[in-house]
Amino acid sequence: MKRIMLLFTCAALLQVSISFAQEESKDYTMVELSFMNAKMGKADAFEKAVKTHNDKYHPEGRHGSFLDVIATGPNAGTYVWGMGPCMMKDLDDRPGKGAHDDDWQKNVMPLIESYGAVEYWRLDEKLSFIPEGKGQSKVYLIWFLDITRGEYYRFKKLMGDIQKVYAENGKKNIYIWNNRFGTNDGRDVAIEWQMDNYAEMDDDWDLKPAYEKMYGEGSWQLMLEEWEECVSSNSREVWNNVH
Repeated sequence: MKRIMLLFTCAALLQVSISFAQEESKDYTMVELSFMNAKMGKADAFEKAVKTHNDKYHPEGRHGSFLDVIATGPNAGTYVWGMGPCMMKDLDDRPGKGAHDDDWQKNVMPLIESYGAVEYWRLDEKLSFIPEGKGQSKVYLIWFLDITRGEYYRFKKLMGDIQKVYAENGKKNIYIWNNRFGTNDGRDVAIEWQMDNYAEMDDDWDLKPAYEKMYGEGSWQLMLEEWEECVSSNSREVWNNVH
């Protein structure tokens, strides 16, 4: 009996491994984010140096880069250098030693006061909705969520319901990102809304009527109660794209 149970256990584990491998083998969208602070009075010079570096060594594609700056909250003023969209395998042949590193160390590093965290965020395409033709945006509203331990499956179901409402609307975007290497710092999941300018925040879409139209009267309150049980904390920031 023990041998039979062991065989069943091994078969189950093998199936999980195969499923995980198949999931990982598919193309997906990931971004690498590196946080850093420019020296006092050197912000303009830092932005210019990073643009020159990016244009030369990270112009586009899987190693393409961008620079954002956090505009609100305790991290305001911190820059976010990003690379992607890419996958983990693309880190193996990223620009590195030689002219690339020499350029960064000579022209960018002297303008940096300090470095912060490095994070990798993977887009959940099933829970996101990106309208057709959506291009580069200038302003990003981002919620960083700490998901209650053991409740991610409920959160995923909740966001799946919300995604359907966005898809029905067809115009508003919502991006759901998962932190690939969580560090128990309240940044398990990020919800992002991209906008062309700050004025779009004044024309915020009221999701409640559309949600209750799809799921029935009172469903919004039930969703909020579910949210409270799934999400331990929620910190919010606005980021501006520099280039």
